[in-house]
Amino acid sequence: MVVALWRARESQRSVASRLFEDDLAQGFLDRRFRVALRVSRAPVVGSLVPWSLIDGHWTGSRGTVAVRTRYIDDALTAALRRGVEQVVILGAGFDSRAYRIPGIGRTRVFEVDHPMTQVEKKSAVARRLGSLPPHVEFVPIDFSRQTLDGAMPAAGFRATARTFFICEGVTHYLSEPDVDTLFRSVARSAAAGSEMVFTYIHRTILDGSATFSGASQTLATVGRVRRAVHVRLRSCWPVRVSRRPRSRPDRRRRRG
Repeated sequence: MVVALWRARESQRSVASRLFEDDLAQGFLDRRFRVALRVSRAPVVGSLVPWSLIDGHWTGSRGTVAVRTRYIDDALTAALRRGVEQVVILGAGFDSRAYRIPGIGRTRVFEVDHPMTQVEKKSAVARRLGSLPPHVEFVPIDFSRQTLDGAMPAAGFRATARTFFICEGVTHYLSEPDVDTLFRSVARSAAAGSEMVFTYIHRTILDGSATFSGASQTLATVGRVRRAVHVRLRSCWPVRVSRRPRSRPDRRRRRG
């Protein structure tokens, strides 16, 4: 929910300065964050809000969320212009791209996440839009117990269609085997010409050799959420899936 808060904060900046506009983000916030957001709009009082107490455990989280959101928005928009036929949002959480990216309503979108999270998400979207858009399919899954290619066919996913996969803010909450399973499932499911964009935590944070600011706090936070975090991912750039996906996801050819 903190990510939704930062997106709501970015969206209330002036048109000239904001990186994106997410008008659904505020609707995903609980009462305490809604109050904080309202207070932040006041010219004088807003400057006194102790944002560092909210994101102090994630050094630089506000800027990181804003930049990665814009980057993935642009990558998705470009993919839609190239004629991608499906979009799969892994660990969708309170991601609103299925409802706010121009032209996405003509494309089938699959939001993949834990069923408990989806109940809250669907309720919030329906309140904001009046109903759930027909182009969005919610696919309930527990990544630690199920595989993507095992769950997607029943939801109407077409393995022959070019697909754009998004995996934002997910890998660092999964164990190393679960990350491998997820990426192998994507490779097995994706048609030739499909693409994927994902975020990850730098390897040097995981092995303790990082020297940049905030590394220890970031690792401690992730460790509290998921004890065994050892992610073997090396690229956050979109990658194109070949006709014969290689056996290891982190060896795929980089696009950039």
